[in-house]
Amino acid sequence: MEATAPLLTIWKNKFIAYVGKMALNNFFKHLVTDEHFISKALPAYLYYPLLFNEAFQYHEPEKLEKLCLAGFFYYRSLIELDDIVDSTHPTKRPYAPLVSSICQEEAIKLLSSLFPLDSIFWCYWGNRRDEYLNAVAQDKANPITIPLPAYETHAEQKSAFGKIAIDSLHVLTEEKYLSVYEQLLKAHRHFSVGFQLLDDVKDYRKDAENAQINWAHMALNEHASRQQYELNNWPLAKRHSYLHLSGVANKLLKQSNTCFSQALEIAQALGLHAWQETIVRQNKAIMYLRLYYEAHVKRAISKSRFSTTLRYATAKGAPYAANELACCLRLAETFITDSQNEDGSWQDFHTNAGLSNSWVTGYVLAHIADIPSCSGQAKIKAARFLQNSHQKGSGWGYNTDWIADVDSTTTALLALDLSCQPMYPQATSWVANQRKDGGFSTYTDHQKLYQSLDKSKSNLTGWLQNHTCVSAMAYYFLARTNDYPESQSEVRKFLLHARNPEGMWGAYWWTSPIYSTTYIIKGLLLESVPGAYADVINSAVEALLNLQLADGGFGTALPAPVASSAYYTGLVLDTICSDAELFARYRPQADKACNWLLRHQHTDGSWSSSALMQIPSPEVQQPQKEVSTWRLSSSGTNIIVEDEMRVFSTVIAMKAISAYRRSLPG
Repeated sequence: MEATAPLLTIWKNKFIAYVGKMALNNFFKHLVTDEHFISKALPAYLYYPLLFNEAFQYHEPEKLEKLCLAGFFYYRSLIELDDIVDSTHPTKRPYAPLVSSICQEEAIKLLSSLFPLDSIFWCYWGNRRDEYLNAVAQDKANPITIPLPAYETHAEQKSAFGKIAIDSLHVLTEEKYLSVYEQLLKAHRHFSVGFQLLDDVKDYRKDAENAQINWAHMALNEHASRQQYELNNWPLAKRHSYLHLSGVANKLLKQSNTCFSQALEIAQALGLHAWQETIVRQNKAIMYLRLYYEAHVKRAISKSRFSTTLRYATAKGAPYAANELACCLRLAETFITDSQNEDGSWQDFHTNAGLSNSWVTGYVLAHIADIPSCSGQAKIKAARFLQNSHQKGSGWGYNTDWIADVDSTTTALLALDLSCQPMYPQATSWVANQRKDGGFSTYTDHQKLYQSLDKSKSNLTGWLQNHTCVSAMAYYFLARTNDYPESQSEVRKFLLHARNPEGMWGAYWWTSPIYSTTYIIKGLLLESVPGAYADVINSAVEALLNLQLADGGFGTALPAPVASSAYYTGLVLDTICSDAELFARYRPQADKACNWLLRHQHTDGSWSSSALMQIPSPEVQQPQKEVSTWRLSSSGTNIIVEDEMRVFSTVIAMKAISAYRRSLPG
């Protein structure tokens, strides 16, 4: 577990304990130690001097504790003052001036116990006070535009009291480490500018309402001026949207990332591990924001282009003319090809981690690889993207910015294998993730998963346990390649043991047992001994077909009520068409499913998205039992996520209709 978590707990408890001993009314003690304020603050503000003390080789626990407490008290005081100065409704927080006064007084008392009145420290203090006041005055002046160097100085001055931690250590070590001190001030400037740029993107609307200096506002005005737009006539909400649609927000986040990276370089050179962790956390926050905003922009642009018109109000029903199926496939293939990005990737599913590209690209390529009419160039580009997006020593992740996971790696390996691309070194590493009981989990490394998550949750048992749906895709891959017979046998045993009473298999990440069940059936059909698992296959298919709705489609189990989904309908149809005997036996059900798909294709060749993926909270082990309420959302956990880009639904519907067409006699 990363060091910041215990440090945060230790220093939060120290601060609360210190306030508890103050000669102060309990009501104000509660206000000073407000849990909401502490949880919103950058964790390192509770122990800011500890980010730098190693560089000064200063290790006096009592004095460091006083410095840390004084720093957080003063930070608390300044935030209250900022809110008072900025607020247009001071009556909403009538006690803010008193809380600020209490915290400022305690900070000065602590510092006075460390530095006598004639100490050089108070000269540094006076300089930092003047810098901060300059920043406040400039904020209130609210210039229309300022040069970048002036903005950087403004950002540094807004964080002037943060430098007091460095000044204090410099004075306590009798100014012996002048070179270190100067390097730290330089790094702190980079850190402050990066922090301010990040804040300006996040606080665009708030700063506009409070008429404060905001570089995002200035950069957007400059961009709009080049486009000959007059933003002053636009509502604030529209300007905020344009900040992201224009790409200005993304550009500023990259600038922020650069500043943090410059600070990180100095922190690494000085061996300041705690500060390195703090900077890395900020870069992680930038990654989350960038992925989130990029996904919103991509969704907004794509959804504006999606057709809402169905090709057929009604379909003729089987038998279908060959040209009708061919036309359907041609339109679907065009949609899939047009949805491919320049780098060869496809994207879908917007979550906290942004849009998926690696996992989605592997999945799409795996399902178009054996469709001869699909663009060969699209397949080549997708395979190249997968080869380039492999994370050395790990595999593939949900996207290129996220840690590798077993399921994304499975789909990438399946795609490369079906595309006749080399994948054996990676496959050998992947097999090593198999558990002793034969199953596969999505994630295997607690430390990496913990560090990747935005929240400091330590209970990750749900995401680290075996997952039937992940094991189902792993089994299908192993059965397709037939290169790892021992692993194939072990995962098959695991899955046969995991069947539910209905004869199907549940899913951790999916809203229906259809996902796991169809891939397991297709894996069993590939086993080398013909008919060895006929009873299991037949009962599973019967159970699946019992889920067919009156309209011929198959639906999601969540959220209620159940409605037909192109994705789940496609999975079932493709499975029935995987075996000649199954197709002959269940031809009527296959005809109905195909008919539903034909009736629900849009004029642009796509099928509507549906609620496919579920994301339980990391500690949840049995989603169907433990989660009582699911939200349809793209953020947080215990949520249901749609394939909003329509890529997943369309590629599976297309594959199913292609398989159906090949299964028809003659």
